[in-house]
Amino acid sequence: MRTPTAARWNTTLCWASCPTMRRMWTKPSPHPCWRWTGSLDDTIASINYVVYVIILCAGMLAFVVLYNLMNINITERTKEIATIKVLGFYDKEVYRYIFREIDLLSLIGSLVGLVVGIPLHQFIIRTVEMDQMMFIRSIAPRSFVFSVALTMLFNFAVCLLMRRHVRQISMVESMKAPE
Repeated sequence: MRTPTAARWNTTLCWASCPTMRRMWTKPSPHPCWRWTGSLDDTIASINYVVYVIILCAGMLAFVVLYNLMNINITERTKEIATIKVLGFYDKEVYRYIFREIDLLSLIGSLVGLVVGIPLHQFIIRTVEMDQMMFIRSIAPRSFVFSVALTMLFNFAVCLLMRRHVRQISMVESMKAPE
C-alpha cells in the first residue's frame, strides 16, 4: 500500500466509497466500491491530442496566409512580371525575382515571431497552469529550429504552387491592361 506522500507521478488515484478504504495504488484493484479517477499518463495523452490538433490548424493557417499573400503580391505585380518576361528573362530568373522577396519576408517574419512568441508562451503557460498541474516554462532550442524550418517549408510549398500562376501570366494581355 502506498500513502499519498509516497505516490509516484504515474500512480492512479482511487477513491473508495468507504472512507476507511481510501488508498493510492499503482495498479487497479478488483474491489467493487472503488472508482478510478485516471492517471497522469491519461491526462498527458489527452493534452497531446489537443496539441497535435493545434499544430495542424496552425500549419493550415500558415499555408493559407502565405498562399493568399503571395497571390495578392503576384496579382498586383502582373504588369511588372509581364514586362520582365518580355525583356527575355528565363522562367527561373522570373521566379527568383519574385520569390526571393517572399523568402526574405518569411524569414524576417519567422524571426520576429520567435521574439514575440517567447513572452506570449510565458503568458499562456502561466494562464493555463493549475495547482494540480504545472507545465514546463522553458522552450527547448530545437522548438525554435522546428518552427522556422516549418515556416520555410510552407513557404517553399506555396512558392511551388505559385509557379504555375506566374507561368500563366500572359505578356500581351498584361501589357494591354490599363493601370
